[in-house]
Amino acid sequence: MKIHAVVLAAGLGKRMKSTTPKVLHKILGKPIISYITDAIRGVDAVDKTLVVVSTHTEAIVPLYEGSGVLMAYQRRPLGTADALISGLTGVGDDLDHLLVLAGDVPLIRAETLEALIRQHLSHNNALT
Repeated sequence: MKIHAVVLAAGLGKRMKSTTPKVLHKILGKPIISYITDAIRGVDAVDKTLVVVSTHTEAIVPLYEGSGVLMAYQRRPLGTADALISGLTGVGDDLDHLLVLAGDVPLIRAETLEALIRQHLSHNNALT
């Protein structure tokens, strides 16, 4: 069984009124998005992680060089659904389940993701 994770990080974060992309703001010296990808890394069931970026958030890319985390680009900021579509083209179709996360939820933990995946699989859900 293959589970891939897609982290949506292409948003402009306009409400923050900052020139720094929202997911690159730091909490305790660490970019917000790093908390999400670290949590995913702590889940053995996830085979592949992909981060969706845009021209506004491409400063994320250097954070993951050489880490095995893949990148997909949302060409134009057309919203969350379009960002997910960009991510789906990046993960391909060699997967059984997809875990989709927003790039701005730094309090997510690996244990929470594992419980979510267990619940999803134990109920044979198409969507959780």
